[in-house]
Amino acid sequence: MKWHVNQVLKKCNYPEWALKKGREQTSNPKSSTESKRIQGQAKSKGNAVLPYVQGNSGQLKRAFLKNNINISFKPHKTLRHC
Repeated sequence: MKWHVNQVLKKCNYPEWALKKGREQTSNPKSSTESKRIQGQAKSKGNAVLPYVQGNSGQLKRAFLKNNINISFKPHKTLRHC
């Protein structure tokens, strides 16, 4: 299969350096982000996107982070909606 892919890419005029780099990347996969994770840090359970409310957003963020949930805030009003 790899040989076939190389032949097709060569026919499509891909440079040899690009083919070589692709072979190196597939033969030596880099370590996953899981192995780079800090030992004491647990894996995130998911993501939440909430509207930003001044005064409440900080408390909500801390509560979600304690439960290993990533949180992002979006503005309630944007320039488009003003």
